[in-house]
Amino acid sequence: MPTGYTDAIKDGISFNTFALNCARAFGATITLRDEAPGGEAIPEAFEPDSYHLKALAAARETLQCLESMTAPECELKAAAEHTAGEVCRIERMKELDDLRQKYTDMLACAKSWTAPTPDHVGLKEFMVKQIQDSINWDCDTTFYNQPAKIQTGLEWVEAAKAKALHDIEYHKSRHAAEVKRTDDRNAWIAALRASLNPA
Repeated sequence: MPTGYTDAIKDGISFNTFALNCARAFGATITLRDEAPGGEAIPEAFEPDSYHLKALAAARETLQCLESMTAPECELKAAAEHTAGEVCRIERMKELDDLRQKYTDMLACAKSWTAPTPDHVGLKEFMVKQIQDSINWDCDTTFYNQPAKIQTGLEWVEAAKAKALHDIEYHKSRHAAEVKRTDDRNAWIAALRASLNPA
């Protein structure tokens, strides 16, 4: 039975077409594996993804904005973020409490259920354990118990600048890695094409 790669051989495709079709199953072109029409979908050159380049520009812009903020603006921003964070924290605590209550209600049902036969006892134990584990994993409020410390405007802006600087370095290095990966992909494709069309 032919595969998706060998099916077109019966139609008389060339070796070059077969090789380019198969190349879609490899790292350099794996993103094209499911693309039609086949090896023809492989571009002459790939372009680096622009995500990290755009994120780098945004982080630089954020840093520039932070550096131009006045002390009163920083105080207002710190207070607003604290208030928004507290609203989210309290909402999350309520969500976890509601979930714990639902699990607890279901646990009571599972514990009070009478297994109809000895063969069902394992099912009952399994159900109880599943709920108990979910209570432990899903309902832990430790992270949310204490309100966040209120930052001064200066503390807030320094932390925001540190994050922006971190983001700049991170996206700079990730973009460089993306460019290198793209160069490697392009070299792989170029070597493949050169081997298929020797001069």
